[in-house]
Amino acid sequence: PPEFGGDVPGDYDESRASGGVFGAFRQERDTFLYEVALRLDGASGLGAQLNPQLGMVWSPGTGATRLRASAGRATKLPSFFALSSPPALGGNPDLKPETTVGGDVGLEHSIASGRLDVGATYFLNEYRDLVDFDFDRFIHVNRARVRTQGVELTARWQPHPTVWLTAEVTYLDAEDLSDGAAPLLYEPRWLGGGSLTWRPSPEISLRLDARAVSDYLDEQIPVPDRDTVPGYGVFGFAGSWRFHRGWSVRARIDNLADRSHETLIGFPGPGRAVWVGLGWERS
Repeated sequence: PPEFGGDVPGDYDESRASGGVFGAFRQERDTFLYEVALRLDGASGLGAQLNPQLGMVWSPGTGATRLRASAGRATKLPSFFALSSPPALGGNPDLKPETTVGGDVGLEHSIASGRLDVGATYFLNEYRDLVDFDFDRFIHVNRARVRTQGVELTARWQPHPTVWLTAEVTYLDAEDLSDGAAPLLYEPRWLGGGSLTWRPSPEISLRLDARAVSDYLDEQIPVPDRDTVPGYGVFGFAGSWRFHRGWSVRARIDNLADRSHETLIGFPGPGRAVWVGLGWERS
């Protein structure tokens, strides 16, 4: 429309060649498991990127406790949308690829002969040239330095041979450490979920699941008086029935209670949705 500048010409004809080579070595010795991986990526006009990764798992004693740690480097190319959109729509052909270096350390423990598993993980990642959108300048930009860190907690309990309960929660702290740092959007502090699975027979499986998200910052031009998406929680239900010689029917209901929620300011999340499928697997 004229108030937004009228017609915006643009050329979305863009291409690039990319490729990669990957190799990994894994060895298990006594109570230790080691893994070393290396990936070489390349893309036209962006040069080569070397991305190593190291990992270790230690299971002392009977193996009921597992200590694991990993560290690595990764790269990600800017999207064609961010690179090639017309400047009036935020395109920036000078974007650099993102790079991140980070790692995690975690502890897992099995209780009651493996019927209860609990785990905790701490993670830390530092991003260089993170691709983001600057609403003040209305353009995609590289954030020079962004750090994320947090904790993940998990639990899995099998109170009966046919019943499983799982739960997980993640706390995330994301911060822009660049000069002139800006608030990071779409980064909820808390994420969580869980499920209850019941298999009354080998042919039938039923699962009730839930997920929840805390509020997070957002910015939408048509709604200038709001800056936060409220937190929300939704339930889902899924089931499958293998009824004859490899034939099975599967069904799922998302947002079971048809709860109203937003994923972005002014953009409603999906309501109740039903999916049914018929499958066959050769035995």
